[in-house]
Amino acid sequence: MYSRGLFLSVLFSLAQLGWAQAPIDPALDAEIHSLAKDESALAKGEAVYAAMCFACHGKGLEGLAGPSLKDGAWVHGGTPSQIFHTLTKGVADKGMMSYEYIYDEATRKALVAFMLSRQEGLRDLQYRLVEVPEKTADPEGVDLETFSLDGLPVIKEGAFENGLIDPAVAETDTFAMSVTGNLHIGIAGKYDYRFTMITDAVAVWIDGKRNALTLDEKRRKVVLKPTELSAGVHAFRMDFVKRKNRPEISLTFYGPKNLTQGAMTVDGHKKLFDSFTFPVETTARAQVRRTRLPGLPGGTVAVGLPEGVNFAVQPRGGAILAIWTGNFLDIGPNIDGRGREPSKFLANPWMIGEPGIQLQIDGEPVPLRLVEYRYEAEQLIFEFAHSGDARVVLRGHVSDGKLHMDYQLKGFDDLAEKHVSLLAPIGTTLEGEAGQFTDQRYTVSSKHASSFSVAIFQAR
Repeated sequence: MYSRGLFLSVLFSLAQLGWAQAPIDPALDAEIHSLAKDESALAKGEAVYAAMCFACHGKGLEGLAGPSLKDGAWVHGGTPSQIFHTLTKGVADKGMMSYEYIYDEATRKALVAFMLSRQEGLRDLQYRLVEVPEKTADPEGVDLETFSLDGLPVIKEGAFENGLIDPAVAETDTFAMSVTGNLHIGIAGKYDYRFTMITDAVAVWIDGKRNALTLDEKRRKVVLKPTELSAGVHAFRMDFVKRKNRPEISLTFYGPKNLTQGAMTVDGHKKLFDSFTFPVETTARAQVRRTRLPGLPGGTVAVGLPEGVNFAVQPRGGAILAIWTGNFLDIGPNIDGRGREPSKFLANPWMIGEPGIQLQIDGEPVPLRLVEYRYEAEQLIFEFAHSGDARVVLRGHVSDGKLHMDYQLKGFDDLAEKHVSLLAPIGTTLEGEAGQFTDQRYTVSSKHASSFSVAIFQAR
């Protein structure tokens, strides 16, 4: 059901919520817009996205723990230069790392260009509120093949920000509105348009052509004839009438390959997502989701291994914060891409919470920062930066039904003269050939300090 689809988010303007906007640089905007037409730059940006961004923002940029990157709602500003500034500096309180010291400037620009090339949804929206036509007083008498709001006296007009239609600008329960703008299509293909609208009359035009409508008997569901659309920008117009006893209006566009979600009103959005579930199933390859999880700090990375053993790792510090077996996650509560609700564990973790299983040197936590995760021979590798060139590489795998974590410490000075250990919470046992486990601490022998592996299991 959710393997395909493009839902155009037409909800409300995030600009009203007061998040700080990044600065605008017109010269940089022009440069990145130019790169968005350069196939080599787009390929470079797509490779970076596939390596670093997909777990938070989805394979199709649709949004998971992080916001959608292809709709019109940009929390920190949606111009190319604002997007560039955001990924360069990161958003620490949302768990997004800074890319400034991971990728050079040219690579970051290519990444923004790739995002621009995949934009979808409504933009540049203008609205006109007009006098409610008398002919719509009897909904059954409205001819949807000819209905329009042309030629009616204008009461109010203006613009919507962020590609989101907000009926609240009418400041009344009964109104007639005409909306015009641009419809961005990222992938060419056949698109279905569906309304769930308790409304008297509605009409939609794309590229100046009226789309045929069909209604159910209760006039609640409106379906437009599927339309073949090319990738690019299309002219969009929608006219509709809303009355006091017709409170709910939502709009959904379905297209090939990608999935985002949205609704035309706050009530419609709530209805859409309150019961939405999206279980992430384990596959032959480890699944990664950077998402909000109950009881864990923001930005936590969850990993589902093919064998049905799952764990969560902290981006700052590299601690293992949760372990559970069985089904992985339901990201449905979080999939709208705005991080309003945490995802859900599909099995109860037998270990959860900070500080978790923590790497220490000489009895002190090792300050670490996640800089990359990648696949090598279908196995997931995490790489953390310490200071200078020092790195910690972490790999999780399953053997004999137990979670094993392999640690490699690279570029650390005089490790043989220091005490490397893992501190574990009560109820957890660590076992391995490179050290001893006593008093909830696994102490690594000096000859194995730079490379060791431990099995992690629940204490009996």
